[in-house]
Amino acid sequence: MGAGTTEITVVTDPAVFQSLQAEWDELWNEANGLHFQAFTVCWLCWTQVAQPRGTQLRCIVYRENGKLLLVWPLVIHRRLFWNVLDPLTPGTIEHTSMLVAQGPHMSRAIASAWETASKRCGADIFMVPYVDVGTPLHEHASRHPRIMATSGDVSMKAVLPRFEDWDTFCASLGMLEKKRPGARHRRLSREGVLVARKLEPEESDSFDRWVAWILASKREWASSRGKASSWLVGSAYHNYLMALLNSTDEQSKAHLFIITLDAVPIASSIVGMGKACVTDLIGAFDKRYAKFEPGLLVREVSMKRAFDLGLDVDFGVGTERFKAYWSRKNITQNESFEIAATPLGALAFHVKRLIRAAKTWRGARAPAAAPAIPLDAKPAAPTGRPPLP
Repeated sequence: MGAGTTEITVVTDPAVFQSLQAEWDELWNEANGLHFQAFTVCWLCWTQVAQPRGTQLRCIVYRENGKLLLVWPLVIHRRLFWNVLDPLTPGTIEHTSMLVAQGPHMSRAIASAWETASKRCGADIFMVPYVDVGTPLHEHASRHPRIMATSGDVSMKAVLPRFEDWDTFCASLGMLEKKRPGARHRRLSREGVLVARKLEPEESDSFDRWVAWILASKREWASSRGKASSWLVGSAYHNYLMALLNSTDEQSKAHLFIITLDAVPIASSIVGMGKACVTDLIGAFDKRYAKFEPGLLVREVSMKRAFDLGLDVDFGVGTERFKAYWSRKNITQNESFEIAATPLGALAFHVKRLIRAAKTWRGARAPAAAPAIPLDAKPAAPTGRPPLP
């Protein structure tokens, strides 16, 4: 069947972007959309994070015979002399994908959206992170003539059974860190009054305190490992999470899980709802209680809820052991692309490489630092050899 009348546009006006909500929601439901593909989530990414940072909207919209069949929200910002195009996110780096309905139109819609992003958004540099290998989007990205850099990663997803009860499912998993599900709860219960549950909407007064606790714990963890994450600094990501937790969109809002011991916070996690899948957003635990593995316990609580709701769980990118355990090593290869969309964009990568090479050259030529001599060191015994020149 032919395409009929096709239309592809790049939405740059936030008011027009917002007007898409009803059609977008319908498409998201039809396509079994992921959490970060929902209109509400994308709108909050824009209003809470991207717009305040001064980026400009570039949302690609594809229609056939007037019906919305694909959306791909992107943003563009200026970096020195170059315009850089990125997927719309809350500041964290997420999977890159298009929200597109299944059907005979799918391949031409994706091809049209890719060409539009590459050529009509005014970008010199196009960043396309974490694309699932083997998808149509990956095929288009990997064929671009000016790929300047790539990197590989893996992501994991738990496809939970619909025909077992929770205990049977857990028994089939074996052990994680020498413990089965339930063992950590029993151990911590012996240490005091243990609470492990999801916070309910009527407890929204507690959301701010818990979000602040998670982000503070994350900053401490990042600092201890010498990692810098811009999204952990400032209020934008905090505001975004709060808006997600307080959202009235039940299908895509976020949920907060907590662990307390004698009313003291020791672990928490936030997940985002999708049509058929829950997405991990962020979590943290108090390292003083590390021996009790509270981070793994809060994971059990959120996994149990997803299981009860009949939803799968997307753990995102990473090779952590708990992801392999709960997903039964259901691994997807991902590839990230840095693309020069214009010759000017290619120049940016060449300049970057020259700067890196110059730093390496200077480092190789720099004289080695003389070892420090302690103040109480004794003079070296004479060797009878002349000093070296």
